[in-house]
Amino acid sequence: FFFFFFFFKQKTAYEIGVRLVGSEMCIRDRYNQLALKLEKLQLEADKKDELEKEDIQQVKKQQTEILSKMQEEDTALDEFADRLKTLEEHMETLQKVHDDRIQSLQSELDEAKKDSAEESERIAETVETLK
Repeated sequence: FFFFFFFFKQKTAYEIGVRLVGSEMCIRDRYNQLALKLEKLQLEADKKDELEKEDIQQVKKQQTEILSKMQEEDTALDEFADRLKTLEEHMETLQKVHDDRIQSLQSELDEAKKDSAEESERIAETVETLK
């Protein structure tokens, strides 16, 4: 019995039958189909990643543009605030000059009234003396 087993020749898949060869082919074809599907899914995932990267780049570009505009607006506001402060200082200076001029004119008017009153008294005295 041992002798018979030892000399028994093992058959190949082709010798066993066409069905086994066919099923091996089906397994191989399924593997190839799965590999193609996997490759397709990988390509789709890569494309999605690329699109997401482009979207992220666009968002970053928009953020940069917005930040740039905000900085420009901040600079413009700072310049406006500086001009406003300068105008306020000029207004204060002009108000002081105006107040000083009014005070000076008021003093001149008061002195003129005083001189006029004195002149009126002299004229009145002269008229009295001439009578």
